[in-house]
Amino acid sequence: MSKPAPPDLREGLLECLSNIEPSGSSKPFAVFDTLSNPVNPGISFIAGPKLGLIGLPLSDGDAEVVKAAGIPLPALSKGNGDSEELTPPNIWEVSANMLELRNPAWKPFLQGIVKNIAAGLGVDSTGTAVSAQLFKLSLHDDGAMLEPVQDSYQTSAVPGTFGTLVIALPSYHEGGDVLITNAGDPEIKAFGTAATSAFDSSYVAWFHDATHALKPVTAGRRLTLTYCLIHENLGPDVLAASSNKTTGKLDMLFSYWHDNIEDEIGYAGYLLTKKYRKKSDLSYEMLEGVDREVVAYLRDAGRKHDVCIYLAKLSRWVDTNDEDDDWGDYGSSRYIDQESAYSTLTKVVELDGTLIAENLFFEDSVLLQDDPFEDIEPDDECYQESRVVYYRTVVLVMPKESRLSCFITPTRPITETSPWGTVTEKGPAYIPDVTGWIDRLTAKILTVSGGPEDLKDLEMICQDVLCRLKGWKTVTPNDPPPHPDVDLARVISACVELDKKEMFLTGFTLCPAKVPSSMFKSVGIALVRWDLESVLPQVSQHLSALSQLSSRFDIINALKEGVREELQRTSYDDSLFQEWAEKEASKAVSANEVIATGMRTAGDGVLLANYCAALTASVMVNKVLPAVKRNVRFTAMSIAFQLAIFQASVAGQIPPDVARDIFGEVMSAMLPDFGLRSLGTAVLEKPNVDSPKHKSIYRPPPLPVIVCDLQRITDIASLLCHCHSLGLSQHLNSAVSNLVTEAKTTGLDDFRTIFLPFLKTLGAALNKPGITLRRTAFQWLFQHVMSIYIERYVQQPPPIFRDWSRATVSCREHCKDCDKLNEFLSNPYQQAADFTMGGSRREHLLSQVRNTGIGADQRKKYASGSAYALFLTKNSAYIEIGRNAWEKRGEDTRECFRDIELEVNLYDLLEDSYFPIMAASLPHWGVMHGLAPLGIAGNTTNHQPPPEPRGTKRKATETIVIED
Repeated sequence: MSKPAPPDLREGLLECLSNIEPSGSSKPFAVFDTLSNPVNPGISFIAGPKLGLIGLPLSDGDAEVVKAAGIPLPALSKGNGDSEELTPPNIWEVSANMLELRNPAWKPFLQGIVKNIAAGLGVDSTGTAVSAQLFKLSLHDDGAMLEPVQDSYQTSAVPGTFGTLVIALPSYHEGGDVLITNAGDPEIKAFGTAATSAFDSSYVAWFHDATHALKPVTAGRRLTLTYCLIHENLGPDVLAASSNKTTGKLDMLFSYWHDNIEDEIGYAGYLLTKKYRKKSDLSYEMLEGVDREVVAYLRDAGRKHDVCIYLAKLSRWVDTNDEDDDWGDYGSSRYIDQESAYSTLTKVVELDGTLIAENLFFEDSVLLQDDPFEDIEPDDECYQESRVVYYRTVVLVMPKESRLSCFITPTRPITETSPWGTVTEKGPAYIPDVTGWIDRLTAKILTVSGGPEDLKDLEMICQDVLCRLKGWKTVTPNDPPPHPDVDLARVISACVELDKKEMFLTGFTLCPAKVPSSMFKSVGIALVRWDLESVLPQVSQHLSALSQLSSRFDIINALKEGVREELQRTSYDDSLFQEWAEKEASKAVSANEVIATGMRTAGDGVLLANYCAALTASVMVNKVLPAVKRNVRFTAMSIAFQLAIFQASVAGQIPPDVARDIFGEVMSAMLPDFGLRSLGTAVLEKPNVDSPKHKSIYRPPPLPVIVCDLQRITDIASLLCHCHSLGLSQHLNSAVSNLVTEAKTTGLDDFRTIFLPFLKTLGAALNKPGITLRRTAFQWLFQHVMSIYIERYVQQPPPIFRDWSRATVSCREHCKDCDKLNEFLSNPYQQAADFTMGGSRREHLLSQVRNTGIGADQRKKYASGSAYALFLTKNSAYIEIGRNAWEKRGEDTRECFRDIELEVNLYDLLEDSYFPIMAASLPHWGVMHGLAPLGIAGNTTNHQPPPEPRGTKRKATETIVIED
């Protein structure tokens, strides 16, 4: 007996996935739908007593023609025993060879029905493999009915038949419902055709092994066309209501693939029906309909045969060429050159959504579907590049042995050379996620599901990466490396986890100057495990290549952590390593390149403070302190250093007197530029608004907004509190004096954004038991800053004018128009004026008096002339607007102060000034300018004379009475 031929893997997978069946009890065995405004098939008898067409809806005369041509079914008998009565026939069937359907529109109409049926029954999602062959024409007269029966005779009569399609044509009737049942399924599907029978059609289709019956026709006549449903590849043994062959066929194909991996394709891709483009994430849970069924079948079969299933988003770029007509004119049509296409898998995920690859090159030959993009409209078009784009979702199927070669091998972009020698690259380079693969395999090994195969895969990845990098460094060292440094670092750590000494040494020699510090924990473990102190000079070279303090200390600390961890499992004398680590830490702090550029961040400040905890006082003062003072302009570092020094003294790690001296020295270096703005409490933040599509000078992009850095404000507040705790009163008074001086000149927006939140934060830090605030710099700070805010923001109440004089406006120098305007505004006797000038000049004056209550109107100065003038009229609304604005500013200020009082005991801080300041009342706050900061002597900048009165008495002028 000859051996059966091996299956065609690609064709078998395509056939199986294209005709997936719903799993479980939800599998459909019958479908039904109505057809509004149906196409007339054009039934014409070519044999029988009377030839020719019959009309629809069916008339009495045409019904007799059908009866004459048809064969009546055997009559049913009534009664039992010896008394049986035969009823006249009421069902007539006409064989398909006695008639033809002459309407050309019927064929595409029928194809649409068949396509819907193929999808509804789960036979074929595209419907291209299913066809319908006419079997008979049936007429059911009044009283006609059919007992439950299967269509076994149709299956035997027409080879390949897997189901039946019955189309009810327009012919009025009542009753005649079709009942469909499936063996083993208690559900009975009833489909009524009477409701639309007068002028419309309907169809019902079912599998060959389903049972169907016809309820009695109670009135009229029912006219139907019966078709045999045929699949071009699969027969009734596979396509049946009572069986599901999809799983069995996938088992056969996957088993063959697993046993013949070297002779078959490495992996295959199948395009899903939906694109899922609008969804940023991709996973099995987001799939819908038949796509979900396809992936579910693949997943279940793959688990049994070590076949991996992945989901991917595909982007396909295709060049376009404009087509010209016979006259050589280029039209709007285009030709999509599918031969020039290149595709990338922009995202590949496991079924749970875990990302495993990005920008993986994808060949068309991998797809199971043939020419799936031919004659398909693209999803997007790049007109400038003359390219179109298709977006699809793909399911990838591959044996487990193929996945590493598929996802771990890097690829360069595709290059094309033009006839003129120009080389262009298509698509991005593929950089495999080696770190992600190692992390996932390592996590799996630590669980119950891990096994020897996972260890083997992990070792294979490490060997593959090291071999590729070694070849690159030997053959093409000037080209970009095939794997990034972070992946090499992870491979080196994996070699230690695998306990592979030689692989570790190979990888460590390939390390570039700068690699992630996380790798050096594994280096510390390897140093103890394999007694590899010989690698320390190479580690020193890595450290000397780094200019950032944090980068050097991260490596040193990672090495220490690895040594400590491995010492718990083995005995080892680490004195040589500790001596080396101390030496390298000292070099890191004193290195010129580190001092110049490597001490800038808050993390650097904390590192320096922690390093001081292990040093003597003289080393701290002579080595660390100068480095900090040289970089004191980097306030994040210096503030973090001071805070950490203070905490170290509280914890007993640094002597209090040494911590006080270091804190004071750094504070003295910061004082010349000490201010909330200079210390970085404000940051620029881009507003979250969409910029206009078409930018212009008339619609500029929105400016960034200023927001406060709450963390920096908290740090500065803590800094001042620590000055008070350490007894550095002179430093504290100088810092407070700087803040008060800054408050006098800073913008009002800075008050609301920076100063007021700072006072709230500082007050909350001071609101603790045991802290005395009376006659301290903190009291002076709160009194003056809040008073300055009232002075600058609330201001004096607007004067009540007794004549027509109004406040003047300010403008640029030498603006003659504004000079004329101010002359009018200051005139106590002039109520109205007109300004004849050009449009832009009128708009300028109008902007100066807008929202002041002064009436403004632009019109012709003379009715018969063409000159326009701006007419201004003074009125009492000016006084009311100014008064309302002043009251609003006062209420805003009181609300801000009440918000601060929720966290701060302002009564103790403000003392006698509490009530006037909280009321934002100007008659009482002016006395605060006469107070000098407490504890400061000889600081003339803080001894300010009382302010002059804000208004001067004016000579009385004639009062103008304003008439209502």
